[in-house]
Amino acid sequence: MSKFIELPVFPSGLRNTEYVYMPVNIEQIAYVMPSSKDRCKLYFSANEYIDVDIDINEMKDIVKCTEKVKSADNTD
Repeated sequence: MSKFIELPVFPSGLRNTEYVYMPVNIEQIAYVMPSSKDRCKLYFSANEYIDVDIDINEMKDIVKCTEKVKSADNTD
């Protein structure tokens, strides 16, 4: 089962500084990199990423909690 959460995402290709909340599949994230002070990039593959308006440490906590839930789901 996929784990989707709504995150504040900056639309790619637009020069807009406003973010929109979009569902993101946390299980598909390959790695997280800092982007600026309070933002980070979520990479799904080598060339595919999104910018989110979340601090990298907060994002790592979200991913870690999702992994704990996933492992609890697998104990059935």
